[in-house]
Amino acid sequence: FQDLRSGRRSGITTPRFGIAELLRNSPTYRRTVDNLGYYFAVNDYMDATVSVDWRSGARPREGDPGYMRYNGEWRYRWLDRFVSGSVGLSYLNQQDGATNTSVTILHSQDFSQTSHLTANINYVTSTQIQRRTEFVPYRALATIASRLNYQQKLGPFAMSLGGARTQYPGRDQVDQTLPTLSLSSEPIDITRWLNWSPSLSINNSQTLNAPGSGPLSFRYLPGVGGAIDSVSTTQDSRRSTLSLETPLRIGTFTWRNSISVSDIENNYPDTREIIDVNDTTIRSTRIFSRTFRTDIDWQTGISLPTIAQGTWNIAPSVSVVNIDPSGLWIRNERTGGEYVRQSKRLQYGVSASPTFFGLFPGFGPYTRFRHAVTTTMSYSYSPTAKVSDEFLAALGRTKQGYLGSLAQNQVSLSLSTNIEAKLRNRGDTAAVAATAGSTDGEGTGSKVTLLALTFQPLSWDFERARVTGRTGLTNERFGFTARSDLLPGLDFGATYSLFQGSILSDTSRFKPYREEVRASFSINR
Repeated sequence: FQDLRSGRRSGITTPRFGIAELLRNSPTYRRTVDNLGYYFAVNDYMDATVSVDWRSGARPREGDPGYMRYNGEWRYRWLDRFVSGSVGLSYLNQQDGATNTSVTILHSQDFSQTSHLTANINYVTSTQIQRRTEFVPYRALATIASRLNYQQKLGPFAMSLGGARTQYPGRDQVDQTLPTLSLSSEPIDITRWLNWSPSLSINNSQTLNAPGSGPLSFRYLPGVGGAIDSVSTTQDSRRSTLSLETPLRIGTFTWRNSISVSDIENNYPDTREIIDVNDTTIRSTRIFSRTFRTDIDWQTGISLPTIAQGTWNIAPSVSVVNIDPSGLWIRNERTGGEYVRQSKRLQYGVSASPTFFGLFPGFGPYTRFRHAVTTTMSYSYSPTAKVSDEFLAALGRTKQGYLGSLAQNQVSLSLSTNIEAKLRNRGDTAAVAATAGSTDGEGTGSKVTLLALTFQPLSWDFERARVTGRTGLTNERFGFTARSDLLPGLDFGATYSLFQGSILSDTSRFKPYREEVRASFSINR
């Protein structure tokens, strides 16, 4: 039965059960009844629901002993205060004594036009029971995800603080990112000729109780009768990053400054190859109970005024870069926790980013086509530099076959192409004919992107090609992304690994391998 009277009223909720619960069609059938409860219309701003779910414990099976589940939910919505949300609690008690508690908290609040809080928190005490007691397949396989985010605008600064946590059905693994802090600023005009645009980003992510992998994923213990027994282990890991950008625009110059810190800790045993720096034939394998690595880096450079802006867009620059792509200071288990430092060198560069386009006559529903190709061509040079043996040992490398200290004499090319069309106005042929000779398209129809392709840049180092006598490519990966307004919301792309081995070694082989094919589709209003 259902209350058909208008308005919000308290009353009995509609239970869910099937005909087989009343007339059992098999002696082994297990009766199940859900949502047997009561709804409370507290007032115009809130309501509450309590209910009970029951599954028979007769003839129990392994993993399905029957249960009683108690549910409660309180919902609120206060428009004048811009507050809405709900709090849900569920307690499940199985016939075998196992229990599971589920908590759900949804909250959204606007404190002002510039400060907002959103929370979607979900937590269960037993993901195994949560999965076994769900009858809807997508809910049994779904992750238990939580997100919390607070946004605040403070003058020219915009702050975002939050975190995320994910539990997985049927296993104890937990992924969490807490906290995440992002602080960005609009350009701050200190004086007429001095401009500052700082930004700060802090991120801490953890993986807990992940299933072990590799040869060290088991612990071997003495078993009954002298046999060897094995127990699987779990793996915990953490990655913390900090990034600070402080670019300064001084007149027509831009002085770039950035500081970044990355700290990685893997709290499980792993193997490392130890190579003697003085004699590379002496190699050994060592097992570390845990591995870690900290990178601290500082990058700076000056961008000079753009030449031929609007056409060739030529931009010269001078930067101070690391010899090795790693951080300026690093420490790990190989260094015994002590920091080792590499050197820096100057890098001189110039880039040009012209756009070439052509207009073509249209046909069918299109009055005209426009094909644009945007290229970014750059050249950079860095003199020869030296990396210390201590730094290479920290990376597990030696000078033999190492290419990072070579002079850099490289060119880079990135490409993107865009094919657009202007739609013909329906029923407006006179306007189309009147504007047939215009150079910016015909009619006043809207523009659509038929195909947009974006390719990752490719770099070629002439010095590396000369020394190795092989290839001068310095990119480990190459990929592309495709989009089209004919399929709005669709994003397609692929990524390829270009080399087998590290590109900083002269033993690497050019052997492209497709690593990833990705596609996403979204629907809006």
